Amino acid sequence: MKLLMQSDDYGITRGASCGIIHGIKHGIIRNTGLFANMPWAEECVDMLRPYLDEIGFGIDLNASTGPSLLGYEKVPCLCRKDGSFYTSRENRAMDEAIANHDHVDYEQVYAEFEAQILKFQELVGRLPDYFHGHAYGTETTYKASISLAQKYHRPYTLEIGRRAEVKETWHGLV
Repeated sequence: MKLLMQSDDYGITRGASCGIIHGIKHGIIRNTGLFANMPWAEECVDMLRPYLDEIGFGIDLNASTGPSLLGYEKVPCLCRKDGSFYTSRENRAMDEAIANHDHVDYEQVYAEFEAQILKFQELVGRLPDYFHGHAYGTETTYKASISLAQKYHRPYTLEIGRRAEVKETWHGLV
């Protein structure tokens, strides 16, 4: 059995990022995922750069915190006119208000998530080691995430967990 110590939300704030760096340097954190859409993402990547060979560095695909990289004109289902994402609570309320319980558009989610992946690549100089979803998720955000994980040949953490559950159940371990 392997223990994976992940610290989500690297780059969500400068303070959270400093705490994650401390956990990498002095603790057991061995992977974290970047919020590539945040205005200080470049600064956060620079702080983490000395540890990149020691950890798994992924991306938190995010549609509910901070600014959209593409903005309202390109992804209006995800954000306000000022370009800031709807919060998870706002997204869930919009989902509940419609019959199919999923108000987001696949093409818009895919485009925003791919923009975040490409921003990560620009900042870090390589693709993320893995993809991870952040807070708000629906069937549509899941499908877009899986499609992008396949396109870029990267694992998606939710799928890693599901495969482990299936394998453990199959072996009678659960």
